[in-house]
Amino acid sequence: MIKWKSLSTFTLTALFVVLPTSFAAMPDDALSLQDCIHQALQNNKAIKIAVNNKDKADWTVREAQGAKGVTFSLIHKETRFNPLLANGVGDDKYTNNFANQVAISLPVYTGGKLEGQISQARHNADITALSLDAARQQLFLDTTTAYFSVLQYQDDLLVSQQTVADYIEHLNTTRDKYDAGLVAKSDVLQTQVKLANAQDGLIIARNNYINAAASLNNLIGRPQGQEVKLKEHLSYEPITVTLDEATHQALTRRPEIIQARTGIASAEDQITVAKSGRLPAVLASATNSWYNDKLPGSDNSNWQISFMASMNLFDSGVVNSQIRQAEYDLATAKEQEQQLQESVELEVRQQYHSLREAESRIELSKIAINQAEEDMDIYKTRYEAGVGTNLEVMDAAVSLAAAKTNAIKALYDYNISKARLERAMGIAIAE
Repeated sequence: MIKWKSLSTFTLTALFVVLPTSFAAMPDDALSLQDCIHQALQNNKAIKIAVNNKDKADWTVREAQGAKGVTFSLIHKETRFNPLLANGVGDDKYTNNFANQVAISLPVYTGGKLEGQISQARHNADITALSLDAARQQLFLDTTTAYFSVLQYQDDLLVSQQTVADYIEHLNTTRDKYDAGLVAKSDVLQTQVKLANAQDGLIIARNNYINAAASLNNLIGRPQGQEVKLKEHLSYEPITVTLDEATHQALTRRPEIIQARTGIASAEDQITVAKSGRLPAVLASATNSWYNDKLPGSDNSNWQISFMASMNLFDSGVVNSQIRQAEYDLATAKEQEQQLQESVELEVRQQYHSLREAESRIELSKIAINQAEEDMDIYKTRYEAGVGTNLEVMDAAVSLAAAKTNAIKALYDYNISKARLERAMGIAIAE
């Protein structure tokens, strides 16, 4: 994986809220990210289809190799007829004839056709195997995204719960002051409105968390309504990889890039196969036949060994057309490889800068949370002392909730950008 600096890890949850009972304890059945990836790889239908395609491609190679080997065939023929009836004479005497033949053939020279087909089959098998790698890496990214989405909405839910708790506490304080005749009823009404809005946000946050958990369960092959318990939290760990290093790794290890380059080699093989139509072909064969009126027949045996050479002298331009088509396919494959390379370079650059942007936001969010908490304490103290306004407390509460939400979003964006960068770089799942 991307190399990490051995620096302190910043975990969002520890910054601003104590986990509630539903999240605080670490149950034995809690899932790590690797657990989810493993389950997804085991259960995902797209991966199973890709594995089947890879196995099929391996057998295609064996088929191509077999065409270059020895072919053995056995023919047995039985006939029963009445020669007199065939001539219009009414006689019921029938004759039985038996024939047996064993034949062996071997292609001696095909002008490079069979060799080209074998090489092309191998390259196509490599392409199929790379498709499996790409599918696994995409599933790795999808699972990682779903996992961190659950963590994001889990932390959003924590913020919403804490915000509602803060408003309830402040509402109690406001009512006490109102009952004592120290504040106007408008302070109580304002706080009640803010509490209602916060409770509305809590409902939305809880629904987002439930939907995210269902999506993760669906992706890894578990019942969608099953409770999700995760081991990890949104956290930040610095990385050392540079943009140039990430780009170089992507261009050398990304499965799609290697596929495109292998596709060029396969197109070159097709040209070799097409050009073989201009060259002679030599086939060696040996046969032995037996003819008798008994099965299997041992009399009237004869055998022959032959070498047959053939060459296409004129085909109205068919072979030339095949060669030209293969050449255009090769030119297309080269352009596609270049196009893909440029696309991958752009993808790496975008994900790298997105990661660095989120990294900067993480640092700012820590400062913002500290300042917002300090402001909240100040305005609550001022209000309780009778020298501050309810509006100041409300504004401070909104700012604190926003700072916490922004911190969650920054951590989520950072981790997702890291996962997308790893996918863009072609990092294998097991690394």
